[in-house]
Amino acid sequence: MHLNTAIEAEKDFAKWQLDVGKGMHTDNDSNILLPNPYHCRENTVASLIETIYPEITRPNLSAKYFVEHTILCCLNKDIDTINHKVL
Repeated sequence: MHLNTAIEAEKDFAKWQLDVGKGMHTDNDSNILLPNPYHCRENTVASLIETIYPEITRPNLSAKYFVEHTILCCLNKDIDTINHKVL
C-alpha cells in the first residue's frame, strides 16, 4: 500500500490516522470515532465486506483488486473468519 499525498483525500485520511495514533478522535471509552465517509451501511461483517469488496461476486477478479481492497484485523482468528466469508 502506498500513500499518494497528491490526492487530497488520501492525505486527509493519513493525517486522520496519525491523529488516531496520538489518541485523538476517540470517545470517553477510547473507541475510535470514524468520519461519516468511512461508515458502513450497517454495523455487520456482511456490510463491511460489501463496502470493501463491492465487486466480490464478479468472476475472475485480479490479484490487484484484492491488493487495493483490504480489511485489517488485530487478531488472525478474526481475519480468518472474514476471509472464510469472503472467499
